[in-house]
Amino acid sequence: MKMAITGIGILAASALTAAAGAQTQQSPVKDVGIQTQIEIAGSGLSTLDIGRGGLFGGRGLGSRSQINFADSSLSLGAAQRLYRGGIGSFTFGGLTIDESNVGHGKQFFMHQAFADFQELRYEAYLGRTNSPAAQIVAFPTIREDDLVDFTSVLDPFSDGANAEEHRYSNVAALVINRGLRQFLNVHAQHQIDSAGVGEGDTGLNSFGLSYQYEGNPALKTIERVPSFGAGFEHRAVKQSAGGASDVIYAGGILNLQPGLVNKLDLRFLGQATFGNDTAALSSLNDTYRADQQAIALSLRKLYSPFGHPASQWALTAGAKRYSKISDANSCGVALSYAKSLGQGFDFISQVGYEHRSEVMANAFEGRRDSAVFQIGLAFNFGSTFNQSVGPRRSPTNLLHQYIPN
Repeated sequence: MKMAITGIGILAASALTAAAGAQTQQSPVKDVGIQTQIEIAGSGLSTLDIGRGGLFGGRGLGSRSQINFADSSLSLGAAQRLYRGGIGSFTFGGLTIDESNVGHGKQFFMHQAFADFQELRYEAYLGRTNSPAAQIVAFPTIREDDLVDFTSVLDPFSDGANAEEHRYSNVAALVINRGLRQFLNVHAQHQIDSAGVGEGDTGLNSFGLSYQYEGNPALKTIERVPSFGAGFEHRAVKQSAGGASDVIYAGGILNLQPGLVNKLDLRFLGQATFGNDTAALSSLNDTYRADQQAIALSLRKLYSPFGHPASQWALTAGAKRYSKISDANSCGVALSYAKSLGQGFDFISQVGYEHRSEVMANAFEGRRDSAVFQIGLAFNFGSTFNQSVGPRRSPTNLLHQYIPN
């Protein structure tokens, strides 16, 4: 009898052990941290374009009469405070490109996919995001790639099919700041090599540094010089494509008429590239790669009666010339208008024109003059959930602002 009871006890213990080992429902674990901050930002941009002749930047070399929804974008970001101070964040997003309009081929371009570590005095980010040279100054054109030949430091590896390649790249950067006013950005890039003129298809092909000064955000409308910056970039172009290309650039903002309600400012970007031996312009890539000097200027009038932009007029112009190619030059201008119809919802219009010399027109199928009229609507928004931190490269901060800060 005693042995039977002992056997039953052993069997019961074995059953309990087996049940414990087979348990699949995990016990809940308390989350003692702060919930992750989530941010969603986007821009819906649609215009009716009427014009001909490859404006802007060589896109659409035929008729420019179309319904254009390029540069509409949606981005998602997450950020969290770290154990020993600092902020960690991740941003992911895409935007529509011109090729979306034809209904085949590429529809979206991934312009944001990066991780960011931020402390008070320094920041490191890694992935696809705005090229460091594109962060110096924003011009008030409707789309950020309008007049891109003048308003951006061009990607010498691009084939010209997607103008966004001049604005975004794969970047590894370290940013050191002094008092959150002066920023030194040391970086390496893989600029998108769609033309195949780099030393490697996916390797690092550009190295550089930039310096930027940012004034007090609360005083940006009344400070005479709210921001300026300069930089240098070395690009590893194949010897068969003319060899390495270097560029120096500088830009900034000058408040000609500081004010809280009526404001007039001047924006500028100057650049010079050198070191490449390209001596003829037969393709769009040649126009990006050959040694050149370019300048862009923008005069902007902003009316903000209640602390929010109500209307804006802007005149943006640019010009460029080539160092080693005789009689190769171009110029362009865009007159833009934006009128607020509600929070984040605007009426927009723009008239643009570009002229190219006969030598440069060879790369644009012989088209020397291009013009377009655009009229449309734009909606920009940004929403933050569980707000607890302030990452510097949030999705809202990375949106193109045709009404810049």
